[in-house]
Amino acid sequence: MENKKIEKNYNLKIKELQRLNKLYYDRSKPAVNDDQYDKLKNEILLLEKKYKFLKNKNSPSKIVGYKPSKNFNQDKATFRDNAPAPIKTPAKPPIQLIEKPKNLIVALICQMLILPVIGIIIISFFCSSWFSRR
Repeated sequence: MENKKIEKNYNLKIKELQRLNKLYYDRSKPAVNDDQYDKLKNEILLLEKKYKFLKNKNSPSKIVGYKPSKNFNQDKATFRDNAPAPIKTPAKPPIQLIEKPKNLIVALICQMLILPVIGIIIISFFCSSWFSRR
């Protein structure tokens, strides 16, 4: 008998929550403030947590949000006008080492041959200027 009372109370709270949702979302006339609405919603959730046999398809634990209002008209042209422009990506990257292995080989040869030569020239310049001071 106690379970019937709990279930009846639970279903009444859910019906009240549905009524408040309809007033708020469809008619834009809230009947209670946010604190009272949250309190009712939390009472339903606590009842469900405490009594596992309580189930309802309209429970706030099963439903997220509410159906869009009939008063809501979305102007699609305005939405598209305000949308950010699509990002354009280049067709090919400027350097493609995978497709052109010759570039990679030439770069490696230059590093192996030219850089040491430049290093020798710089070292010889500093050494000659250092020895010429003495």
